[in-house]
Amino acid sequence: MSDDQSPTLLLVEDDPGHARLIERNLQRAHLPYTVVVLRDGQVALDYLLPVREEQGNRHPQPYLVLLDLNLPGCPGVEVLSRLKSDARTKHIPVIILTTTDDRYEIEECYALGCNA
Repeated sequence: MSDDQSPTLLLVEDDPGHARLIERNLQRAHLPYTVVVLRDGQVALDYLLPVREEQGNRHPQPYLVLLDLNLPGCPGVEVLSRLKSDARTKHIPVIILTTTDDRYEIEECYALGCNA
């Protein structure tokens, strides 16, 4: 990453209202991140794990991923599993965004490697 480029925070959230709320709160915290919002699990995987890494088309790896569990395209649990099992992305911290109180679902996320 060049000196003039701020670190990227990837927000994967399909609800536009929730995404705006999260972005607004991040701005209020004055964090030095560029926020990239994706609204689909498969799009997030394509962004983070491109099949072909062509020179010049590679997105900067985010410093942090905020990941909703209930996503179109590919569920958040599958996105988490694939990120944590790939050497290119397994080091990226992932925070799960969910309203679930299902103990099994929460334990599954931690078992797959989410950070919070």
